[in-house]
Amino acid sequence: MEPTRIGITALMDEFHQPHTTIKGWLDEAQIPRAHDKSYPADEARAAIKLRIDEESTLRDRYDSTSAKQADDDARRALIQAKREIAEEHARKLRLQNQKLENSLLDRETVAATVADLIARAKVAFLAVGPKVSPRLAGETDPKKIAAAINDECRAALAALADLDAFAMEE
Repeated sequence: MEPTRIGITALMDEFHQPHTTIKGWLDEAQIPRAHDKSYPADEARAAIKLRIDEESTLRDRYDSTSAKQADDDARRALIQAKREIAEEHARKLRLQNQKLENSLLDRETVAATVADLIARAKVAFLAVGPKVSPRLAGETDPKKIAAAINDECRAALAALADLDAFAMEE
C-alpha cells in the first residue's frame, strides 16, 4: 500500500506557515517530492513538526537568553547605581571630615594650651602685688589703691586675651 500523499497547500493550511517556509523545510529534510508535487504525508508532517519544534526551542532559548541578558543588564545598572551612591556618600563623608578637621583640635594640644594659659594667668596675677606695691607704698586713699590694683588686673587679663601675642609665644 502506498503512503498517503499531501500537497504544500494542505501543509500550509495545517501548520499555518508560508509556502516558501514549508517547501524549504521539506527540501532540508530531503523529503522526496513526486511528479505531481505532493509529498509522503506522514514523513512531511513529521519533518515539519520537527522543524517547528526546533524553531520553538531556539526561540525559547533566544527569549531565555534575552531575558537573562536583560536581567544581567538590569543587575549591572543596579550595581552601577549603588556604586555611584556609595562614591557620593564617601565623597560627602570626606568633605565633612575635612570640614571637621579644620574645626576640631587634638585633645593633648587643647590640654597643653589650657595648662599654659592657667600658668600664665597665675604668673600675671601673682605679679600684680609686686608691680603696684612700689606705687602704693605711701598711699592711704582706698579708691586710688583699688584703681591701681584694678588697672594692673585688667592689664594682666588683656595680655592673656591677646591671641596674637599668645600665638607668637608658642
